[in-house]
Amino acid sequence: MLFKPPQSDEFIAFRGTDIRFTQQGGLSGVAMLELVGDYIIRTPSGKANLFLRGGQTYVEWDCDGFSNFQLNGGVVFSREIMIPINENMESVPEANVIADFSVNIGDWNDLIASARITPFQIPQLKDFSFFIDEILIDFSDLRNPTGAVFSPSYESRYMVNGFPELWRGAYLNRLEVILPSHFSNAENRSTITATNLWIDEYGLSGDIQGQQVLPISDGGAMGNWPFSVEEFGISLTANKLNYASFGGEVVLPISDQASRLRYDAFIDSKNDYFFNLNPTDSLKFDLWKADVEIYESSFINVAIVDGRFKPTAVLNGRMDISVDSPELPKFTIPDLAFEQLQLGDKPPFIESGFFSPESVSRLPELGTFKLDLEGIGFRKVSESEVALDIKAAILLNGQQGGAFCAVGGVEILGKVESNDNRESIQFAGLRVKEAKINIDNGAYKFNGAIRHYDKDPTYGTGFSGTVDAEFKPGIGVKAKAMFGRINSTNYWYADALAKFTPALTIAPGLGIYGFGGGAAYHMSRFSYGDNQYSMTGMQYVPDSESGLNIRAAVNLGSMPDKSAFSGFASFELAFYNNGGLKNLNFRGEATFME
Repeated sequence: MLFKPPQSDEFIAFRGTDIRFTQQGGLSGVAMLELVGDYIIRTPSGKANLFLRGGQTYVEWDCDGFSNFQLNGGVVFSREIMIPINENMESVPEANVIADFSVNIGDWNDLIASARITPFQIPQLKDFSFFIDEILIDFSDLRNPTGAVFSPSYESRYMVNGFPELWRGAYLNRLEVILPSHFSNAENRSTITATNLWIDEYGLSGDIQGQQVLPISDGGAMGNWPFSVEEFGISLTANKLNYASFGGEVVLPISDQASRLRYDAFIDSKNDYFFNLNPTDSLKFDLWKADVEIYESSFINVAIVDGRFKPTAVLNGRMDISVDSPELPKFTIPDLAFEQLQLGDKPPFIESGFFSPESVSRLPELGTFKLDLEGIGFRKVSESEVALDIKAAILLNGQQGGAFCAVGGVEILGKVESNDNRESIQFAGLRVKEAKINIDNGAYKFNGAIRHYDKDPTYGTGFSGTVDAEFKPGIGVKAKAMFGRINSTNYWYADALAKFTPALTIAPGLGIYGFGGGAAYHMSRFSYGDNQYSMTGMQYVPDSESGLNIRAAVNLGSMPDKSAFSGFASFELAFYNNGGLKNLNFRGEATFME
């Protein structure tokens, strides 16, 4: 028997054996004619062809004529629109996606069959894998599958106007999309379930939407950057990508886990990924203990390397740094702008950046000292340590106290930490660098290095050290210097002592064994004795009522040694804070051998 399907210009042949006829020439019982060999019915595009298996496809006749078709075959899809994959979601070379079906129909023009289809990917969405339990093959001219829903845009373009029942293809009531490996945690690939999609000879069509696809709590990561996918959307029309977009949050490696940055991304027709960062004024950089505002000009680049996201970010914005811990000096920088702050996904994460203060009215502070910033830069200490190196002039005193300043700075330290198999760089401390002074006030000069102290119960916070001092009329000595602040009072003093061995002879049998002296502001004499902040043993303590204080002393004794006589004489001139003379003090003391 020859039969010409409506969809084809060719005849297909059926044959039968052991067919029995009655004496009257009619059929006896049911006759079965099987298809002679495999047969392909091609669509106009040749990309979704119907094939029938010979020996398994047959026609049944009885005495009343044609009874039914038993069709065993499938739809073969071109690799141009669908690529088969194996259980590891790898493409299978030189093979085709096939939707297999077996169905009994009474009318060739009403061919609708349930089928199972090979898992596949489409070229327009690389590494997105589609798994479908069941599809409905529709080669019917009389109806569409029950429940089939087509989008208006698809109907207007790909279906005969007013005759949707003439559409041919495969309807997908439900499918599961497994996303590429870069949308996954260490254990599982993320999935999206979609409904109401369809495949024709031009490809896959429909919308795929997912919510909470990959929460941060499930371990999604761009390299070392935790990230989430909160929504994912794909729209396809005949395998043409209308859009593929997703969005969520990302945790930068210099932020804490709770401080997240919103992003949006899309995939173009070339399977390239493009990310946008949303500006925010509520981010925190744990590395620098900073409240951060991210500007719209910031961006993120994400490459795919070995099946994983590899991100870099370039950030522009401003931040307020505030280190305030009981164990550390208080340190603040308001309105610090940053540009081209580049972050990578490997330790120590920070690759470059430029920093500059924006405010001229709000100065940075170290403890209670105002700072005049001279430069800020990033320094890589090691593969696991970084420092934000801040150079500044430290304003040690007000105008009335001499307007002294020191050149020094601060380093905010960061160290790479590992948590939940991810690395980030966290705040590791604050280091106040050694400061240098070079003060010339006419009556006295100080030059040298001083070191920071903090939270001293008597002296509060400040700088102290041994420096070179010179007092008129040109006496140069080593001095202990201190510049500090406590309870809103700025103070400073320098205490000097020079010892002479042998003594300087000033008269027969009498010599000078040493010279001492000093200057102070907002400090008063407290006691005499061993003192880490004093060369002479004279202790001064902060006193907001005291102004400038100048003192000189000389140590005298008999020669060649002080066994017969020793003593000292001192002169002190002290002023009140308002400039009035507080006291003029001459003091002397001598000890003679009995």
